[in-house]
Formats: sequence, C-alpha cells, structure tokens
Amino acid sequence: MTPDAEHVTYDTATPEQLAAARDRARTRLAEAERRRTPQRRARLLETLGLPADAA
Repeated sequence: MTPDAEHVTYDTATPEQLAAARDRARTRLAEAERRRTPQRRARLLETLGLPADAA
C-alpha cells in the first residue's frame, strides 16, 4: 500500500476489495505451500502439534 492510499478496513471495504484480498491471500498461501519441502512441512506440523500425516 502506498503512503497516500486510503486506509481500508474490513468494515469499510467493498465486496470487490474483500474478494481481491481473499484471492491474494489464497495465492500467497498456495505459493508458500509449493515452496514447502516435505521436511519443512513435517517440522511445521510438529510445531503445530499435529500428526505428520495431517492434511
């Protein structure tokens, strides 16, 4: 966000802005998941206290 951009919150965002934010978040999560190696995934699940075979 640029310094002169209007600050948007969940309460003030339009449905289109919310949808765009959800799409960006899904994209970022998918990119992170693609970069995650099996070893990193196992460590993450262990950190979260989940079984290694958790989906």
